[in-house]
Amino acid sequence: MKQFLSSKKGVVVQSIIFLVLTSLAVYVRWHGILFLRQDMKEFLLPWYNLFQKLGGFTVLRDTSFSNSTPPYQDLLALTTHFPVIPK
Repeated sequence: MKQFLSSKKGVVVQSIIFLVLTSLAVYVRWHGILFLRQDMKEFLLPWYNLFQKLGGFTVLRDTSFSNSTPPYQDLLALTTHFPVIPK
């Protein structure tokens, strides 16, 4: 088996498998990119909009709006400073 994988034919087979799996992953991601889960609609987007409305990191002073961990809230506040518009 080790000899097959190191041979030219084995390298070609590995390359084909890699390309097929990568193509499949890109296809699945492309077709699911607009899918919004229910938790994103109910929790993440309202929090994101609150962070944007009140100015990113200044919202972190009040922890009553979320029960998530502080590092998660920090990352969420950080994302509001990038030009991304969630739907």
